[in-house]
Amino acid sequence: MNINDAPVVTIPDMKIDLGGSFVPIDLCTFISDPETQSGEIRWTITGSNYIEVSVDHCIATILIDDPFWVGSDTVTFTATDNDPVDPLSTSRDVIFTVSNTGHNSINKYRINNYALYPNPTDGKISLLSDGEDSSDLILEVVDMYGRVLMIEKINQFDNQIDISDLAKGSYIIHIKSADKTEVIQISKY
Repeated sequence: MNINDAPVVTIPDMKIDLGGSFVPIDLCTFISDPETQSGEIRWTITGSNYIEVSVDHCIATILIDDPFWVGSDTVTFTATDNDPVDPLSTSRDVIFTVSNTGHNSINKYRINNYALYPNPTDGKISLLSDGEDSSDLILEVVDMYGRVLMIEKINQFDNQIDISDLAKGSYIIHIKSADKTEVIQISKY
């Protein structure tokens, strides 16, 4: 009776600064299986929202969809051995993080007609308009999983928003007008 062991996947989480790029991952160095050679492992990639991952001959290439995106994206790497009777799989969630740590001295973040400050924040942030009519704006606070956590109507040129009740982490602010949406990433400490 032959024993088939599941592959062991040890891909580490990866982190880069905004403007950087992820180095390709040689998956053959992060897999072990006594019965299957690393080059014969079949890889399946799922779960990415903000990055693209492709695998070609054990090399995973990671591309960021939006060069201004800051946050974390969890990608599931599943390795399946080549056992013809009972192939076994193992999955590993790998967190890819793009941070703005190299830009921490910037505490006011401006996109087109709006500024959001301070960033990072301890809970209270101010939204400042350049004079564009802000009476019909909707502000949404969205977590890194895409869940809308807060929705507020903005009715002043300088409006303070309180996110003190939210957990520490990164959030996306959608500023919606009748004809466009602006997106700003903030960090809460």
